[in-house]
Amino acid sequence: MILNGVKNWLLGTMRRQLTLGMATLVTAIMLLFIQDITQREQDHVMSRQVLQAQSLAQGVAQASASWLASRDFAGLQEIIDGMREYPDLSHAIVLDSQGLVLAHDDVQRRGLYLSDLPTEAKTTVVQRSAHLIDIASPVMLGSKSIGWVRIGLGGKTLAAEIAAVRRQGLGYALLAVLLSVAFATFAGRVLSRRLEVIQQVANAIQSGDTGVRVDLQGNDEVARLGRQFNAMLDRLAEDRKALADSEERFRTLVNTLPDLIWLKNADGVYLGCNKRFEAFFGASNAAIQGKTDYDFVSKELADFFRLHDRLAMEKNGSSVNEEEVVFASDGHHELLETTKMPMRDATGTVMGVLGIGHDISQRKAAENELEQHRNHLQKLVEQRTSELISARDAAESASRAKSAFLANMSHEIRTPMNAILGLTHLLRAKVGPAQADYLGKIDAAGKHLLSIINNILDISKIEAGRLQLEHGDLALSSVLDHVHSLIADAAHTKGLALRIDTDSVPPWLCGDVMRLRQCILNYASNALKFTERGHITLAAELLEEQGDELLVRFAVSDTGIGVAADKLAGLFQPFTQANTSTTRQYGGTGLGLAITRRLAELMGGEAGAESIPGQGSTFWFTARLQRGHGSQLPTDRKIHDAEAQLRARPCRARLLLAEDNPVNREVAIELLHHVNLAVDVAADGVEAVELACQQHYDLVLMDIQMPRLDGLEATRAIRALPGWQDTPILAMTANVFDEDRRAAIAAGMNDHVAKPVDPEQLFATLLKWLPAGAEKTGSGRMVAETPSAAAVVDPVVDVVVDVVVDVVVDAEAALRARLADIADLDLAAGLALMCGKLPSYRRILGLFVDSHGADVRQIAQLIEQNDLVAAEKIAHALKGVAGNVGAQPIYQLASELDKALKQADKAAAEAALAPLAERLPRLLAALRAALA
Repeated sequence: MILNGVKNWLLGTMRRQLTLGMATLVTAIMLLFIQDITQREQDHVMSRQVLQAQSLAQGVAQASASWLASRDFAGLQEIIDGMREYPDLSHAIVLDSQGLVLAHDDVQRRGLYLSDLPTEAKTTVVQRSAHLIDIASPVMLGSKSIGWVRIGLGGKTLAAEIAAVRRQGLGYALLAVLLSVAFATFAGRVLSRRLEVIQQVANAIQSGDTGVRVDLQGNDEVARLGRQFNAMLDRLAEDRKALADSEERFRTLVNTLPDLIWLKNADGVYLGCNKRFEAFFGASNAAIQGKTDYDFVSKELADFFRLHDRLAMEKNGSSVNEEEVVFASDGHHELLETTKMPMRDATGTVMGVLGIGHDISQRKAAENELEQHRNHLQKLVEQRTSELISARDAAESASRAKSAFLANMSHEIRTPMNAILGLTHLLRAKVGPAQADYLGKIDAAGKHLLSIINNILDISKIEAGRLQLEHGDLALSSVLDHVHSLIADAAHTKGLALRIDTDSVPPWLCGDVMRLRQCILNYASNALKFTERGHITLAAELLEEQGDELLVRFAVSDTGIGVAADKLAGLFQPFTQANTSTTRQYGGTGLGLAITRRLAELMGGEAGAESIPGQGSTFWFTARLQRGHGSQLPTDRKIHDAEAQLRARPCRARLLLAEDNPVNREVAIELLHHVNLAVDVAADGVEAVELACQQHYDLVLMDIQMPRLDGLEATRAIRALPGWQDTPILAMTANVFDEDRRAAIAAGMNDHVAKPVDPEQLFATLLKWLPAGAEKTGSGRMVAETPSAAAVVDPVVDVVVDVVVDVVVDAEAALRARLADIADLDLAAGLALMCGKLPSYRRILGLFVDSHGADVRQIAQLIEQNDLVAAEKIAHALKGVAGNVGAQPIYQLASELDKALKQADKAAAEAALAPLAERLPRLLAALRAALA
């Protein structure tokens, strides 16, 4: 308590603080100064004492040299004894060079050894302190050290001198302290009087007199402080006025807002509110301040308010809740959306909560009404979505049905096209010029029809997502040269020049060579069609190159009629042409450009065109390809040379033909015999495997879809036979989808020949795969030697006879008439499949009647037994036979039944069987009557 009182008294006023501070500072400085002087004086006294000891030691060393050299220890002791009266002598010792004490002021220590001698022969201070100065000096005999003298002086005199210096310093320090206190007291008194003026002004302002100001003259620090204090007071007055104005504006703003606004402290005590809140409580702001919710509303509502106050203060953000309240001013109800936010001071401590209540009664009513509309709209959307899903499913089903239909139709159309083109090729070698011209036109029309079928099938496969690109090495020159060779003759006929420009494209690429040729050929065919003079250019340009990844632009430019700008955009749409009138000069289906664009997109590119009417056009497409690898191929043999090369071979190769369709067998046999090839025939896969077990063949032509054992399984079985691993096996089928080709290759087949068979393409493929040195054929079951082949040895003669010779037998004429009257039989179609031979057709109809009379009953029994697989086999066989005999309505009904059975749809199968059960027996009865 006493110490605190003294401390408070000393620091009570600025004057005392200044006086105490100045006295302390001066005292500290003086003490440091005196300490330094004392230390310096002490060092001086000690240095003098060291010099005295060194001189004494050196004198003794010189006096002892002769005595030590003569080993007169008594003389040495006399010298030491003579020094005992020397002031402050602590010790005097004479030692030999090894440290042996020869003379000592303490006789008892003679004969002892000292080990702390200097290492060098010179006078050395061994110890230096305020209590002892120990000096070692060498005893020299000439230039050789023969011993040592140790002299020690005590510190009594030294301590006395140092004490005197310290007493003098303390006196000076005391005088300095007294002077500093006197000066500090005077300076503090002068300074504090001017500061008291500022203190008086501050006290007046604290009492409420804001107009008083500091009045000090001069330019010292206190006067400047007074002027700054006055300026601060002026600014505070301005700020206070601005704050009052701002507070008034804020209060006006808050009171004008339609929301309830209030402020509470952490204990829920109101600190203020606006006019709207006053209406809620029915009290003024002054009456509300200092009170809580429990003073104005029910306990339940007050608890509710208090709960959300605490939630807001606990959260690090705003808290929102809804509450329905009753206004005390007029009793009306409002639904409030209340937002409460914690109010924090500068340290982050929660001071209270700010609340804002917004009336959402009308908004809630609108939201409820909107929700009702939304629910209604949602129901409409769900209904419409269901309808769209049904429409989408129907569209997808229709698309799948279309793709399946086109695939089936392609297969069905290619089968008669095979017969048409094959027989046409055979007939052209055996008729006169006029008939050959007609047959040439038939062949051209058939090939044109086949190209249309191919285009439609390509579009169908692309749209169905079933077209897969191949990837293989290809020579760019071979692609462009192939297109060049296809249009060269027609271009030469029209007088057009053909140019090829490959720019900087690598000579070898990796991609789908067939699709690249197809796209370029589509463009080139159009250019040839629409160009009458000038030239056509086939070009390739490298656009991008990133390692092995290439972007190549292929283009075909011409100097033809061009296309108007407004027609370009629609040219790449399916079934679209620049001139759609019925009088247009140029033909075409309008599918080529659409297919090219789709193929380009599948190859990672795009397609387009530029054209100037009257000057020409450039049609282009891009494709993302890879850098290929390969060597330069020899010049390809032209396809039309294949027939001659096959016929010119000295050895007659033997082939195995596996084909279940009689018409296709006849066509294939005649084509193969035409190029001097021997043929054995198998009606299905089982017979093909049996024949392969009996003998070896140079090549096998294998149909894919056959009874008992299909072509894929037959190929696998043949490949498993000894010696059949390297024999070429070629697929002959109308299944032209890429997955069908891949399945054939996977089964072990080497290549693919599409139906209808193009004779030149067939010959080229045979030439590619037939070994050049095939052995002479020996005995075997040749088709020409079998009874089943006797009817097809010369189908051309039979066709010509059936077409040009009048009917001479009344029985045949009557049979034709009876067959023509049968409603579900197409006589012309049936005879066409039999190459016009009525006897053969009658025999097949008889087999049809005898073999399929019980089909309906058997199918019905199998469906009843849920054996749909067995029923499907009978329906599939009936479908094929009905189509071959020309019973088209029965073929359609059997196809629907076959489809339902494949899908294991029993209900659909029963529905499809009903009309078939009605019409098939009626057809069979009519055939029995006609054939009787």
